[in-house]
Amino acid sequence: MSSEKFLQAEAAWNKTRELLSKDVDKLKKAIVTEMRGVDDTAGLVKSVKQLDSVLDKLGDDLSKTLKQAANAGGDEAAKFQKQAMNQINDYARYVKTDPMVKGLDSNPFTKVNIKKAAQSALDVLEKTLSK
Repeated sequence: MSSEKFLQAEAAWNKTRELLSKDVDKLKKAIVTEMRGVDDTAGLVKSVKQLDSVLDKLGDDLSKTLKQAANAGGDEAAKFQKQAMNQINDYARYVKTDPMVKGLDSNPFTKVNIKKAAQSALDVLEKTLSK
């Protein structure tokens, strides 16, 4: 696989993480706005910060691995490609099975596309790196 393909995959994952971050922030703001006055605001803000764990789990490790693959050659690049595939599979398993992630897109506060966007991006990356 060419360096350019690895760099394109890295850019795609970074863009996906950016979009996920915006949607998580949008959801946190919507929850706080909707629940303000109903609950302890400080406690509420602390609770919604738990949504950041989704972004933590879908971290930038994959981006780093793809960059390493792009900068490597031959067997070394293949090693990083395999590592990236493992990370993609781990992320995809998390997105499919985590209870919090499962409920994000259907939350009652605001429309977000977190699970769907993450899964779609991971599917495309998996196909790209499998070639």
